Amino acid sequence: MEYLSVKDLAVKWDLSERMVRRYCEEGRVEGAFMENNRWLIPVHLPKPRRLPSPQKISSDLKQRLKGEKDRMILGGIYHHLMTMFTYSSCAMDGSSLSLEQVKEIFENNRINTAGESLKVDDIIEVSNHFRCIDMMIDHCDSMLNQDTIKQLHVILKVCTSVSWNPWYQVGEYTSGILGLGGNEDITDRMRKLVNSYNRKKDKGLEDIVDLFAGIIRIHPFRDSNGRIARLIAFKECLKNNYLPFIIDTDSQDDFNGALIQYEMDPSLLMEVCLSSQEKLKGILDGFGIIYD
Repeated sequence: MEYLSVKDLAVKWDLSERMVRRYCEEGRVEGAFMENNRWLIPVHLPKPRRLPSPQKISSDLKQRLKGEKDRMILGGIYHHLMTMFTYSSCAMDGSSLSLEQVKEIFENNRINTAGESLKVDDIIEVSNHFRCIDMMIDHCDSMLNQDTIKQLHVILKVCTSVSWNPWYQVGEYTSGILGLGGNEDITDRMRKLVNSYNRKKDKGLEDIVDLFAGIIRIHPFRDSNGRIARLIAFKECLKNNYLPFIIDTDSQDDFNGALIQYEMDPSLLMEVCLSSQEKLKGILDGFGIIYD
C-alpha cells in the first residue's frame, strides 16, 4: 500500500500540517500509523469529516454552576471548571503554576511551592481569574458591552505589579504605543466588533468564535488579551446555551496556528473549539449534566 506524509496530505486536503497531525493523533484518519516518529497515511483516504455540529446544553449547567458557586461546593462541576479553566488559560498566557498548585489555591487559599521560585503575579492572577469566572457566571445572561470587557481586565490585574502603574492603563484599551493605529482606532474597532456581534439575534457558535478571535486579534489591552477573550467566549457560550470550549494547553499549538490563519480559513479555529467541546462532553457526562 502507498502512504503519504503529513506534509503531502496537508497539500492534498488543503489543511495545515498541524491539523493533519491532529487528525491522526485523534484517531480520525483510518489506517494512519507512526513509524520513526513520522505519521504515514494511506494515500487513498478521503479528507476526514468535520467534527459534529456545535453542542447545545440545557439550562442545567448554568443552574449547577450558579448553585455550586453560591454554596462553595467542592468536587462538583463548578470546582472542576474553575480549576481546569484557570490553569489552562493562565498557562497559555505564561503562568508557571501547575494544575495542582491552582487547585490548592482554589481549595485552601494557600500554595505549596516546595522550594520552587514562583512569580507573585502568577499567584495573584490565578486567584483573580477565579473571580473573573464568577463574574461571567453571575452575568452570563447580560448583553456584552465594553464596560464588561474592561472590568474583566481590572479584576484580572488588581494587586499585580502593573496595577499601580498609570502607563499600563489597567482596564483601558491601549494607547498608540502598542495599539494598532492608536487608542481611538482600538476603541473604534472594539466597538464595531461588539456591536456587530450584539446585532445578531440567533447567535451560532461560529459567531462566538468570531468574537473570540476578534478580541485577540485586535489586542485591546497591553497583555492578557487571550484570557479576556476566553472568559468572554465562556460567558457567551453559557448565555446562548452552547457547550463552552475551554482550550487546554495540549491544544495551544493548534490554537495559535489556527488563529494566525483565521482570516484565510476560519474553519481551523472552529475545529479547535469543537474539539474542546468534545473533551468537555466527557466531563459533563461524569456529572450527569444534560446537553443535546
